Amino acid sequence: MADPKVYSNGEKAKAVQAKIALLSQKLDELNEQWEAAAMALEEF
Repeated sequence: MADPKVYSNGEKAKAVQAKIALLSQKLDELNEQWEAAAMALEEF
C-alpha cells in the first residue's frame, strides 16, 4: 500500500483494497479457529 504505483491506477487501487479487506476477514476467521483450538488443547 505504500507503493505510489498502486494509487496511480484507480482500478488497481480498488482491487488492492478489496483484496486487503478479503484477507483481513479471512485472518479474523482463522484467528478465531486458532484460539478455539488453543483453548481445546489447554483443556486436554
